[in-house]
Amino acid sequence: MGGQTCLTCRYEAREAIDAALVAGEPLRDIAGRTGLSKSSLDRHKRDHLSATLVKAAEATAYAKTVTLLLEVSEAQRQAIPKTCRRSLWPRTDPMQSPRITGLIAFESF
Repeated sequence: MGGQTCLTCRYEAREAIDAALVAGEPLRDIAGRTGLSKSSLDRHKRDHLSATLVKAAEATAYAKTVTLLLEVSEAQRQAIPKTCRRSLWPRTDPMQSPRITGLIAFESF
């Protein structure tokens, strides 16, 4: 860059820009809101956006996915009527049945 400081790095709302870039917001939208050029934002994203921020965003997305899968699994467990649980499976918790556990694992992916 020949000694010049990145315009996006100097921007007062850089943290908000970084968050929008990590979230995958279109450069054109960020540029329209900030007055920075798409090329400046693209260079900043490529050269200066911390890999840690990107990894953190990926980890957050993964955690949300796991939480959703657990909620779906619980909803499926709740959907089995208690009378069926007692009559079909001698186990206290039908979710411990290998067949049900396998079905939930399969449906989760």
